[in-house]
Amino acid sequence: MQLPAGITEIPLGENGLRGLKVDTPLCSALLSLQGAHLLQFQATGKAPLLWLSEDAIFKAGKSARGGIPLCFPWFGTPADKDKPAHGFARHRLWTLTAARRDGDIVTLELELQDDSSTRPLWPHAFLARQTLVLGQDISVTLSVENRDTNPFTFTFAQHSYFPTSDIQRTRVEGLEGRPYFDATQDWKILESEAGGIRFAAETDRVYEGAGGHYRIVDEAANTTIVIASDDCHSAIVWNPWPEKNARLGDMGAEGWRGMLCVESGNTGSDAITLAAGEQRCFTLKLANG
Repeated sequence: MQLPAGITEIPLGENGLRGLKVDTPLCSALLSLQGAHLLQFQATGKAPLLWLSEDAIFKAGKSARGGIPLCFPWFGTPADKDKPAHGFARHRLWTLTAARRDGDIVTLELELQDDSSTRPLWPHAFLARQTLVLGQDISVTLSVENRDTNPFTFTFAQHSYFPTSDIQRTRVEGLEGRPYFDATQDWKILESEAGGIRFAAETDRVYEGAGGHYRIVDEAANTTIVIASDDCHSAIVWNPWPEKNARLGDMGAEGWRGMLCVESGNTGSDAITLAAGEQRCFTLKLANG
């Protein structure tokens, strides 16, 4: 495919993975073809909008730590321990089907279809399409089409990693008063505190029926990240804190201090069922506030 000016295919690491580097007057970005995974994004004159670990591993079959990996066709750990956590889409090579530049706005479209390697894990015929629009902000749209003869149900999350100058001086707004499942307390149902979520320990929360509009406020740097995901009714908020950070191995020694995840998707009771032939789209928009 002939790539427009400002888009270059490059190697990622030393493992044969390939990526697309975007450099326009509006932004710079880096995308991995494995997983249709946006790794980095920075609007010109703004702070980086995504966090990527300094120890991220670029390897076939492994999702790099950071950016926006896609968890699909399931989010979380399945009951069958032989199946990968968070699905298989983030470990697969997606096909680049379009790369356009309209002025200084870049659009990239990538597709993933079922094949003989996916069907033992998830026995359905499907077409997933990830469309990224990169300008002064980010728009990511996941489209899923049921190409099977029967309905199927799936869950997903855009597992977004965001930077912050100090996690202990950061709050997440937009989930006040909402109930959540706390993975650090055996999935006990609790209610979010007033004044926004603050971080003083390992945090792993799943919100169902969430509002889709959130703000990450970095009080130390006096910056804000705005998240809009009207099509995504679940939110996941995560920071590993030092102990789990050390166990993960690819976070960087102090990675937990400078990142958090506020993920948008549909999981649990928000799971999506598609009839045969049906297609649905889910859009996530991210911007510097």
